[in-house]
Amino acid sequence: VQALSYRHKLCELMCHMLTCYGSRPKPEDSSQLDLNTAAQTKETLAAYHAGQWFRVKVKQSMNDEVFSVYFCDYGNVGFVVRSKIRTLRDEFRLLPYQAVRARLSSK
Repeated sequence: VQALSYRHKLCELMCHMLTCYGSRPKPEDSSQLDLNTAAQTKETLAAYHAGQWFRVKVKQSMNDEVFSVYFCDYGNVGFVVRSKIRTLRDEFRLLPYQAVRARLSSK
């Protein structure tokens, strides 16, 4: 679930991320990242998935190249290859995460 109040700001952030990181990630740009440490420290990173950049947290390594990630603004989990993960620039950390945990109650 997402709050509507920040929807426009999230769209702006994602467009700006695409401009900054580009639409064709280069594998060498991610070669210095220690993604296993990022999973332990819960560091927020940028990941290119389905034609867009997202703010993610690495959940775990599936193997040396594939990682399970949590999409901080959408609340879902997916898989991303190492070559499409980058360090998140500070300017993209300012907007609070947009995913909000919710559940239906019978009360």
